[in-house]
Amino acid sequence: MQDIGIHSLVDRQVAWSRFTHWGISQEEVLRRVQENWAQGKQGYRPGVYLVPVPPDGFYSPVVVLKPGDVLAGKYEARQEGEEPRMTVGLAASYDRKAPAVGVSVILYHKDVLAEDGEVVPNEWSILTINARITEEEEPMTVGTLLANHFHISGGTVTGMTPVEFEAALRTSYLYWRDKSLLG
Repeated sequence: MQDIGIHSLVDRQVAWSRFTHWGISQEEVLRRVQENWAQGKQGYRPGVYLVPVPPDGFYSPVVVLKPGDVLAGKYEARQEGEEPRMTVGLAASYDRKAPAVGVSVILYHKDVLAEDGEVVPNEWSILTINARITEEEEPMTVGTLLANHFHISGGTVTGMTPVEFEAALRTSYLYWRDKSLLG
């Protein structure tokens, strides 16, 4: 059994947010992660682990854009202590979130978080939960990839070579060019 906790960044993932949310308890989320740990895989770098969990009870804020959709922007910090970032999303009501088809729980090892001076009590921390509207896994959004790669406030160093980064950026752009989170 893995030593897993839930990072405070997850607190922003509520029904009235532009992020994935769920209608199950945190204990159930942790149980699903533990039960599916062996099906997980390394993320974009060592110390980042992605665990697929059953999608029932999760809701995705991802929408496929249509011509004429109105996008809205915000400039805000993800959490206290971070510099604000620009975000853009579909200007729509959060009640448009769809039941998830697939879910990936993103965990960071405490050593990765310590690189930026963060001390956490557990070996692994759930940093975010990404519910999606397709079976296909979603790459990081372009903005998240850029913040991580260039180690902008709140970003975690990717350790990618320029060639790896360009390939990841291409994958991200091609996936997200016609999709958006709700704004």
